[in-house]
Amino acid sequence: MTSFVIFLGLFLLVFCHDEMRQLLDSNCDDYLEERVTSGTNARPGTTPWIAAISNGTNFFCAGTLVHPRFVLTAAHCIKNNQQFLVSLGMYDITCPEEKCPEIKNYDVIKAIHHPHFNDFTNENDIAILKLSVEVVYNEYIRSICIVTGDGLKTSSIVNFSAYGWGATENLYLSPILKTINLSHTPQSCLRFYEESQICAGAERGDTCHGDSGGPLVANITYRGHVFPTLIGVTSYGSKFCNASANYANVTVFRQWIKNTISAYNYDEDKESLLDENCSSTWDKNGSVHEPWKLILTTRFDGSNDFHWFTFATLITNRFVLTIVHNLPTDIKKLLVRASGGVSFTVKSAHKHPQFTDFNTSYANDIALLELDRNVRYSQNLAPICFRPTLQMSENPPTSLTVIPFAARHTLHYENFTVIDRYHCCVTIGLVIYENQICVNESSSGLYAGCVFGANEYTSSGDKFFLHGIVSFRKNDVIILTNITSYADWITETVNFK
Repeated sequence: MTSFVIFLGLFLLVFCHDEMRQLLDSNCDDYLEERVTSGTNARPGTTPWIAAISNGTNFFCAGTLVHPRFVLTAAHCIKNNQQFLVSLGMYDITCPEEKCPEIKNYDVIKAIHHPHFNDFTNENDIAILKLSVEVVYNEYIRSICIVTGDGLKTSSIVNFSAYGWGATENLYLSPILKTINLSHTPQSCLRFYEESQICAGAERGDTCHGDSGGPLVANITYRGHVFPTLIGVTSYGSKFCNASANYANVTVFRQWIKNTISAYNYDEDKESLLDENCSSTWDKNGSVHEPWKLILTTRFDGSNDFHWFTFATLITNRFVLTIVHNLPTDIKKLLVRASGGVSFTVKSAHKHPQFTDFNTSYANDIALLELDRNVRYSQNLAPICFRPTLQMSENPPTSLTVIPFAARHTLHYENFTVIDRYHCCVTIGLVIYENQICVNESSSGLYAGCVFGANEYTSSGDKFFLHGIVSFRKNDVIILTNITSYADWITETVNFK
């Protein structure tokens, strides 16, 4: 009996440990052979997950296929927001299609960088590219494995391999895929962020210009098999490419990777809404209403009374959207009030990382507030509609609809024509950015946080879609924060929590 208990305990220990090491894609590349030799060409056919990223003409970064629809790369590779082409099955980047039919090219329809990527420090230097269609796996193309459970600790990994077509000793990009064996050297990197980066290097050689976004791989045992696993993404290093380099630690970002892929893994021709339960502006009696409108109140020091100061908009059952510049520093002073006497406290506030009040033009004046509990939807309390895939450049609005605040009057629509940015700048004497919208002032009750949008017909009936919220006003002009330009940030923040 004692032996059985010991056996059962060992079995559970091994089984649970294995279960903690779950994989992002169960069909990933699980075949291992001797793939690398330090500083030499990778063997053809042994890296089916490597991706070459170009603008259609010039190669500039590497990436790694992690899912039939998604490629992982470095955020600094996509910061210019250009058109991207991903080539898979690639070994020699100079090989023409007629000689290398195994190479398949895919358009990128979505480039998603980590919401906290810092272009100056390169913290959180990781991004995901969504391909136009799903990849069909074969002997030349298959995703790499990513462990998504908690059982893998990168601090215990000593040896890695890095891959790419980056500059070699002659300072030119290599046409042939190169690889190098690296060791974990946590004390060797300057400007090293231990929580989210891996520092790795070799006595001779290093990753270099053009290797950015490429994979840092280690051989991991999972359920009795040893196979290559993605551990890091090449980020930055010495400009001379002769010292240890920094790699974004994939295990730290595994939850963001999972959530992002889950959020964006749909077909573009299908309706995509941030919350499928979003509402319209009509109640069951045919009257105009705003079930997503919430009031933010704050408590003054030394008082138990809450005072109204701005509006907020319900976008999911846990998040509300508002402007940053009116928020108090202490979120414990906030109380979110809804119709019917329902109120919520705020668990966390997510201010846009690039918000600035320079010259009072309030760039990136947007914040998400996470409520202390889920909202129970009703006819009078439901989220506004928002397309997480809608980008600022798509269908720029020429007119918008608002429902002005009317405490004692029947609600009604009011339409506004959008003012072009040049005339807006001249009128108010401030710089207006691409993520802002200007409309003429109104005598109606339009306060900070009020919603501008558009009624649209969808497959589930009429819906009201969010486009902007009132940020500030000056010289008879109302300036809105253009919410559609923050689709990625909103989606990532909501799904990250």
